[in-house]
Amino acid sequence: MKKIVRLTESDLARIVKRVINEQSLLMEGVPDTTLVANGTIEFPARTICGGIDYIRASVELSNTGVADAYILSRPSLKIGNGQDASLNGQIVTVDFNVTINGKPSVSSPEDQKQFYIPKGKKAILNIVIATRVASIEGTFKSEWANASKEPSRSQREKQEAMAKSNRILAYNKLKNLKSVVLNLRYNGQPIQIPVNFGGFTVDSTRTCDAPIQLPKGF
Repeated sequence: MKKIVRLTESDLARIVKRVINEQSLLMEGVPDTTLVANGTIEFPARTICGGIDYIRASVELSNTGVADAYILSRPSLKIGNGQDASLNGQIVTVDFNVTINGKPSVSSPEDQKQFYIPKGKKAILNIVIATRVASIEGTFKSEWANASKEPSRSQREKQEAMAKSNRILAYNKLKNLKSVVLNLRYNGQPIQIPVNFGGFTVDSTRTCDAPIQLPKGF
C-alpha cells in the first residue's frame, strides 16, 4: 500500500532550495567562494627515524566568500612551479581534516561526505606528513644491487659510486628542505598555502613515531 505524504508550500520550497544547493556544491567552480590562509604551515627542524615518521601541523583558514567552501581532495606538497615536492616520495601528505571548535566540520550533499568551511567562518586545516627515509635506503640498495651485476669492474665501481652519490644527495635534500607550498582545492578552485621546513636530521637508531590518524567525523 502506497503511503501518501502531504507537503506544504514551504516544505516544497525548502526541498527545492536544498536540491539546488546540493547540486551546486557537487559542481566545480562554485562562484563567490574564497579561502584565505591566515598564516603559514610550519614544520620546525627535528630529528626523524630511518623508517617512516609522522608529523602534524595546522593552519587557520577563513572563508571570506558568500558560499560554503568544500575540500574536494587530500592536499599535496608542491614547489613553486607546480611540480611535486615529495622528494621522490620521501615526504608526502598522508592525512588531513578540517575542524571548527575542535570538531571535524563535515557536510554530506548527496551522501558525498566532505570537509567544508561555511561562508563567513574560520576553520583549522590539519595535515599529517610522512617522512619516508626508508625509501632512500630502498632506492640505494636497489641501485647497489644493479651495480653488482655489471660485468666489468670499472663499470661496477662507477655504478656503485653513483649509487652512493645519489644516496648522499637524497639525504641532503631532506636535511636542507626549506620552503614549498601546500596545494589545496576547494569547489574546484586552488589555494596554495606556504609551508616552511626547518630541515630534518636522520637518526637511524631513533624509534619511529606511530601513525597519526586525524578524526574524520564520518
